[in-house]
Amino acid sequence: MPQDHGSPVQLQDLFVTHSQSFQSARLPIYGAVRDVRFLSRTYLWGQGLYQPLQFVLAEYGQTQAILVCTDLSMAAGDIIEAYACRFKIEAMFREMKQQLGGFCYHFWTHAVPRLDRCCRKGSDDPLAQVKDSHQQHRIIKTLQAAEGYVMISSIAMGIIQLLCLEHQDDIHISDFRYLRTPCNKVMPEASMMEYLRRNLFRFMAQEGGLTITKIISSKQVPLETEDIDRLIS
Repeated sequence: MPQDHGSPVQLQDLFVTHSQSFQSARLPIYGAVRDVRFLSRTYLWGQGLYQPLQFVLAEYGQTQAILVCTDLSMAAGDIIEAYACRFKIEAMFREMKQQLGGFCYHFWTHAVPRLDRCCRKGSDDPLAQVKDSHQQHRIIKTLQAAEGYVMISSIAMGIIQLLCLEHQDDIHISDFRYLRTPCNKVMPEASMMEYLRRNLFRFMAQEGGLTITKIISSKQVPLETEDIDRLIS
């Protein structure tokens, strides 16, 4: 006899049928503390292989949202706050991609076998078929290069964001960049990067004692050399 999983539930209907069971709390979401009503329920999800999931119905103002979490022990308020942070994460990814090129790496090796995105369930993993130690080493080094590139880009993005927070009152964006939508709160990362492009080498030249300035100066060709004079003449 097949196992009975109960009757299906229309989650959207719970906003009405279980309205009296909702809890209320003030939660920090989207940069402000808001009054949120929420209800947490655990239901089985899927077809064939049923998985218990925690569904959180959240309501604030005129907005209703249904959130899903695989952690059944996580508090409903924490789930709501975590989902609210997703927009900031997506915005950071966009800035890393568009401003820094943080995901535009081109590290690859022919040691990686052809990968099929539509491989059948239970089929052999192509990477597991690589037995040659030299090829395995090349694949590992390639992955390390890609991960290192993203890590350095993340550090650079963090430094730029700190500069935006610390010097937003010291820099007038309108002096060097047109903004279609002016922002009076925090300087955008793109504006700080444009400011650095215009002034970074001037700052470094003024501070001759900086280590990075010394390294660049040691690799530059002196103006007195014959090659430079020949090009100028």
